[in-house]
Amino acid sequence: MFYGWRIVGVTFATHFVSVGFIFYSGGVFLKPLVEELEGSRLLISLGAPLGLMVQGALGPLLGRALDEGYAKTVLSAGAVFMGVGFLVASQVQALWQFYLVLASLMSVGAAMMGNVPNSTLVANWFVRKRGLAIGLAAVGISLSGMVMAPVATLLVAEWGWRGTFMIYGVAAMVIVLPLVQAIVINRPEDLGQSPDGDATPLPEGFSVLAPVVPVSAGDANMDRPLPREWSALGAMNDRNFWVISLVIALNFFGLSAVLYHIIPHATDIGFTPQQAAFLLSVMAGFGVMGKIFFGWIADRVDIRLGGWLLTVLQFAGLVVIMRTREYNYLLGAAFFFGFGMGGVVSIHGALVGAAFGRNIFGRVMGLMNPVMLPVHMLGIPFAAHVFDTRGNYTLAFQTFLVTYLLAIVALAFLRMPDTSERRGESTVDRNDGTREVATGS
Repeated sequence: MFYGWRIVGVTFATHFVSVGFIFYSGGVFLKPLVEELEGSRLLISLGAPLGLMVQGALGPLLGRALDEGYAKTVLSAGAVFMGVGFLVASQVQALWQFYLVLASLMSVGAAMMGNVPNSTLVANWFVRKRGLAIGLAAVGISLSGMVMAPVATLLVAEWGWRGTFMIYGVAAMVIVLPLVQAIVINRPEDLGQSPDGDATPLPEGFSVLAPVVPVSAGDANMDRPLPREWSALGAMNDRNFWVISLVIALNFFGLSAVLYHIIPHATDIGFTPQQAAFLLSVMAGFGVMGKIFFGWIADRVDIRLGGWLLTVLQFAGLVVIMRTREYNYLLGAAFFFGFGMGGVVSIHGALVGAAFGRNIFGRVMGLMNPVMLPVHMLGIPFAAHVFDTRGNYTLAFQTFLVTYLLAIVALAFLRMPDTSERRGESTVDRNDGTREVATGS
């Protein structure tokens, strides 16, 4: 079996822990934290953007470290930071102490085990199957949503939020650290392999050479653009960098708030905590299917089509969530919303890979973090503020519908290259002024 699939397995686990322990459990912890730390939903929810600010600031540094081969170090340190963070957080006595621990240990750990390192590591191992591989790894996110909301509900009922934090702290280190140390290798070249498990390349880096293609400017015989070597500055000067950042940020603005507040919203309109947690589990469960489906789509059709579809599905699901008080309808809405939101991570990684390639993937992902941050971070506290002032989430949900429409429009401005790399091809310049297009077998 190609070793890259083991890498997918490790990133599956790190996704599960980093997102499930903090984000998907957040809605369960919200009301207990409000009661004991004497805050409001807004004040407690401010911890989420505070953590995102830290993660956004670390993004560029993590991206560079990952591109330079420090994936094992980054992921291992992340497990330790997160584990210690939960243990310390279990002892806080005031809201400012909670903020301090969240903004330091816990958020640093989440960043070092989050989307940037996981997607970069997977992208190092896959080119032709990149969308599917990133999607499979990201299934850990959705599976954590299926599992952690009801598990956290049971743990809080039995041990309280402090005891649950202690359990999470130990689990973060026991689950992640041994896996990372035993399995993570930065690139297939480090094992003498090629991306996607293709045959070991020849010294030039290619296994099968296609016919020679002239490289003179404007040559009409060239039926596809040649791969481009990107620098970090060059990527940031490219329109696709900003469009991708905006589209993903607008999606996260709405979906993160809906996922975080769906449990309080469901209990507010009369459902039990167990019913509310099950709604989140349904969203996450269909998110599993969405990650695999949209990852598969990203490798086979125009990635923009996948982006449009996942945004429309979230829009439709949120309309029903906003308007219904029937539990069966909420379950149906959870299906549409979960299936759509499940594809965001898959499509994000596929877009970055298709637009900028493998060698600078980590830096591009890291640089996008602070760019997306101003939009991404506001969704959760905005919804909390709307509830605190109006007693319901209606205005927040309406706002998210508008931002989904903006994401749909923004996608039209993407100009994705039909690069050789995305087809599993590479090129070699020759001394006679021609270029060989090479395809991995």
